[in-house]
Amino acid sequence: MCVLTHAIDELHRWQDLVGAALGAVALILTVRWTLLSERRRQSAEADALRVALGAEVRQFANGTLRALQDIIAVLSASGAQKGLTTVTRVWLADCARFVDPVIYPQTAGSLGLLRDHAYAIAFFFNKVAMVRDGIRRLSENYTATEPLPRAQILAAAESLLRTAESAVQAMLAFINTPRSDYDLGFADAVSKAHIALAQLKTSA
Repeated sequence: MCVLTHAIDELHRWQDLVGAALGAVALILTVRWTLLSERRRQSAEADALRVALGAEVRQFANGTLRALQDIIAVLSASGAQKGLTTVTRVWLADCARFVDPVIYPQTAGSLGLLRDHAYAIAFFFNKVAMVRDGIRRLSENYTATEPLPRAQILAAAESLLRTAESAVQAMLAFINTPRSDYDLGFADAVSKAHIALAQLKTSA
């Protein structure tokens, strides 16, 4: 009888151990599945963010480069080489006109999904804001039709160049997204603008 009781106790103990082990395995599998699901969700969110934000970064980057190239073209003219330009703050404001970003403010809280690229993206949009503010402040010192000094135009071009260069770094976050094939061409154009502006500064 004692042997039977002991055997039954051992069976119950093993049943408890097996039940505990199965429960532990089930818990581990549940946690792992949850973590994998969360990782897939974050990866999907990051991909969607890269596509949407990449489009806006490229829009602002291209606008920055076009404005810079327009200013370089004006400063490269024969009259401008002698210090004679007709560039006004109105022309400059039209040349470097930026609309308010839409996607970036709405997604700034999710930039952490882009990890090491988050800083470069935030830095780029900060540079865009600085360009806008700098051009806006010109209205405090110059009338709408008053030609800007060459030094002031060069300063605006330098600010645009730094913004375009920061865009090159920000674009690294959007490799293999729509239109990313054009990013290398953009970087090359920025390098050429850098050289052209440096030559204009040395000839000033």
